[in-house]
Amino acid sequence: AIGTYAELKGNRPRLSRAFFRINAFLVRSGFFIAGLMALVAPEFIRLALGAKWLPMLDAFRLMLVFTLLDPLRKVLSHLFTAVGKPEQVVPSLLIRMIVLVVGLFVLGPWLGIIGVALAVDMMLVVGIVTLLWQAKSYVSFSLRRLFAIPGLALVSGMFLARGAVALP
Repeated sequence: AIGTYAELKGNRPRLSRAFFRINAFLVRSGFFIAGLMALVAPEFIRLALGAKWLPMLDAFRLMLVFTLLDPLRKVLSHLFTAVGKPEQVVPSLLIRMIVLVVGLFVLGPWLGIIGVALAVDMMLVVGIVTLLWQAKSYVSFSLRRLFAIPGLALVSGMFLARGAVALP
Protein backbone atom coordinates (compact mmCIF):
# COMPACT_ATOMS: atom_id res chain seq x y z
CA ALA A 1 0.00 0.00 0.00
CA ILE A 2 2.77 2.46 0.85
CA GLY A 3 4.29 2.17 -2.63
CA THR A 4 0.93 2.71 -4.27
CA TYR A 5 0.20 5.72 -2.07
CA ALA A 6 3.64 7.21 -2.76
CA GLU A 7 3.22 6.76 -6.51
CA LEU A 8 -0.19 8.46 -6.51
CA LYS A 9 0.45 11.19 -3.90
CA GLY A 10 0.19 14.01 -6.42
CA ASN A 11 -3.11 12.82 -7.89
CA ARG A 12 -5.89 13.11 -5.29
CA PRO A 13 -8.64 11.32 -7.30
CA ARG A 14 -6.46 8.30 -8.08
CA LEU A 15 -4.99 8.27 -4.56
CA SER A 16 -8.51 8.39 -3.14
CA ARG A 17 -9.59 5.45 -5.33
CA ALA A 18 -6.53 3.41 -4.33
CA PHE A 19 -7.02 4.33 -0.68
CA PHE A 20 -10.64 3.22 -0.74
CA ARG A 21 -9.94 -0.03 -2.57
CA ILE A 22 -7.06 -1.05 -0.30
CA ASN A 23 -8.94 -0.21 2.89
CA ALA A 24 -12.23 -1.66 1.65
CA PHE A 25 -10.42 -4.94 0.97
CA LEU A 26 -8.93 -4.91 4.48
CA VAL A 27 -12.28 -4.09 6.12
CA ARG A 28 -14.24 -6.66 4.15
CA SER A 29 -11.74 -9.46 4.56
CA GLY A 30 -11.16 -8.56 8.22
CA PHE A 31 -14.87 -8.53 9.04
CA PHE A 32 -15.39 -11.83 7.22
CA ILE A 33 -12.49 -13.57 8.96
CA ALA A 34 -13.43 -12.08 12.35
CA GLY A 35 -17.01 -13.30 12.00
CA LEU A 36 -15.86 -16.72 10.90
CA MET A 37 -13.30 -17.03 13.71
CA ALA A 38 -15.78 -15.79 16.32
CA LEU A 39 -18.23 -18.41 15.13
CA VAL A 40 -15.80 -21.34 15.23
CA ALA A 41 -13.84 -20.09 18.27
CA PRO A 42 -15.19 -22.66 20.77
CA GLU A 43 -14.32 -25.57 18.50
CA PHE A 44 -10.99 -24.03 17.54
CA ILE A 45 -10.01 -23.58 21.19
CA ARG A 46 -11.06 -27.15 22.06
CA LEU A 47 -9.11 -28.64 19.15
CA ALA A 48 -6.03 -26.42 19.11
CA LEU A 49 -5.53 -25.61 22.80
CA GLY A 50 -7.70 -28.03 24.75
CA ALA A 51 -10.93 -27.70 26.72
CA LYS A 52 -9.15 -26.19 29.73
CA TRP A 53 -8.71 -22.98 27.68
CA LEU A 54 -12.45 -22.48 27.06
CA PRO A 55 -12.74 -19.84 29.83
CA MET A 56 -10.68 -17.54 27.59
CA LEU A 57 -13.32 -17.69 24.81
CA ASP A 58 -14.69 -14.18 25.43
CA ALA A 59 -11.22 -12.63 25.54
CA PHE A 60 -10.28 -14.53 22.36
CA ARG A 61 -13.33 -13.16 20.56
CA LEU A 62 -12.62 -9.61 21.75
CA MET A 63 -9.01 -9.81 20.63
CA LEU A 64 -10.18 -10.80 17.14
CA VAL A 65 -11.24 -7.17 16.74
CA PHE A 66 -7.69 -6.01 17.37
CA THR A 67 -6.02 -8.71 15.31
CA LEU A 68 -8.13 -8.11 12.25
CA LEU A 69 -8.38 -4.30 12.35
CA ASP A 70 -4.75 -3.55 13.24
CA PRO A 71 -3.65 -3.97 9.59
CA LEU A 72 -6.14 -1.23 8.70
CA ARG A 73 -4.48 1.09 11.21
CA LYS A 74 -1.06 0.28 9.77
CA VAL A 75 -2.17 0.96 6.19
CA LEU A 76 -3.78 4.23 7.29
CA SER A 77 -0.47 5.24 8.87
CA HIS A 78 1.33 4.43 5.61
CA LEU A 79 -0.73 7.10 3.84
CA PHE A 80 0.93 9.84 5.90
CA THR A 81 4.40 8.44 5.26
CA ALA A 82 3.70 8.23 1.53
CA VAL A 83 2.51 11.84 1.26
CA GLY A 84 5.54 13.05 3.21
CA LYS A 85 3.79 13.81 6.52
CA PRO A 86 4.74 10.96 8.87
CA GLU A 87 4.60 13.33 11.85
CA GLN A 88 0.81 13.46 11.52
CA VAL A 89 0.64 9.96 13.00
CA VAL A 90 2.01 11.22 16.35
CA PRO A 91 -1.26 12.76 17.66
CA SER A 92 -3.01 9.46 16.97
CA LEU A 93 -0.28 7.59 18.85
CA LEU A 94 -0.64 9.89 21.87
CA ILE A 95 -4.43 9.61 21.89
CA ARG A 96 -4.20 5.82 21.59
CA MET A 97 -1.75 5.67 24.48
CA ILE A 98 -4.02 7.77 26.70
CA VAL A 99 -7.08 5.65 25.83
CA LEU A 100 -5.14 2.45 26.51
CA VAL A 101 -3.76 3.59 29.88
CA VAL A 102 -7.14 4.91 31.07
CA GLY A 103 -8.90 1.80 29.76
CA LEU A 104 -6.44 -0.53 31.49
CA PHE A 105 -6.75 1.27 34.81
CA VAL A 106 -10.55 1.50 34.65
CA LEU A 107 -11.56 -1.74 32.94
CA GLY A 108 -8.68 -4.04 33.92
CA PRO A 109 -9.34 -4.27 37.67
CA TRP A 110 -13.11 -4.27 37.13
CA LEU A 111 -13.43 -6.88 34.35
CA GLY A 112 -10.07 -8.66 34.42
CA ILE A 113 -8.85 -10.05 31.10
CA ILE A 114 -12.09 -9.01 29.39
CA GLY A 115 -11.44 -5.42 30.51
CA VAL A 116 -7.91 -5.52 29.15
CA ALA A 117 -9.19 -6.84 25.80
CA LEU A 118 -11.86 -4.11 25.71
CA ALA A 119 -9.25 -1.43 26.50
CA VAL A 120 -7.03 -2.64 23.66
CA ASP A 121 -10.00 -2.71 21.26
CA MET A 122 -11.08 0.79 22.30
CA MET A 123 -7.53 2.03 21.75
CA LEU A 124 -7.51 0.58 18.24
CA VAL A 125 -10.92 1.96 17.28
CA VAL A 126 -10.02 5.44 18.57
CA GLY A 127 -6.73 5.26 16.64
CA ILE A 128 -8.47 4.27 13.41
CA VAL A 129 -11.08 7.01 13.80
CA THR A 130 -8.35 9.58 14.44
CA LEU A 131 -6.33 8.47 11.41
CA LEU A 132 -9.41 8.41 9.16
CA TRP A 133 -10.30 11.92 10.27
CA GLN A 134 -6.76 13.12 9.48
CA ALA A 135 -6.71 11.25 6.14
CA LYS A 136 -9.57 13.43 4.86
CA SER A 137 -6.91 16.08 4.15
CA TYR A 138 -5.29 13.87 1.52
CA VAL A 139 -8.00 11.55 0.21
CA SER A 140 -11.74 11.63 -0.33
CA PHE A 141 -13.73 8.64 0.89
CA SER A 142 -17.05 7.72 2.42
CA LEU A 143 -17.09 6.05 5.82
CA ARG A 144 -20.52 4.71 4.99
CA ARG A 145 -19.24 2.99 1.82
CA LEU A 146 -16.20 1.72 3.68
CA PHE A 147 -17.88 0.27 6.79
CA ALA A 148 -21.69 0.06 6.39
CA ILE A 149 -22.15 -3.00 4.17
CA PRO A 150 -19.37 -5.10 5.78
CA GLY A 151 -20.64 -4.13 9.23
CA LEU A 152 -24.22 -4.99 8.35
CA ALA A 153 -23.10 -8.30 6.84
CA LEU A 154 -21.06 -9.12 9.96
CA VAL A 155 -23.86 -8.32 12.40
CA SER A 156 -26.57 -10.07 10.40
CA GLY A 157 -24.31 -13.08 9.80
CA MET A 158 -23.56 -13.36 13.51
CA PHE A 159 -27.27 -13.19 14.41
CA LEU A 160 -28.20 -15.75 11.75
CA ALA A 161 -25.39 -18.07 12.81
CA ARG A 162 -26.37 -17.73 16.46
CA GLY A 163 -29.96 -18.53 15.53
CA ALA A 164 -28.90 -21.53 13.46
CA VAL A 165 -26.81 -22.88 16.34
CA ALA A 166 -29.73 -22.43 18.77
CA LEU A 167 -32.26 -24.28 16.57
CA PRO A 168 -31.16 -27.88 17.18
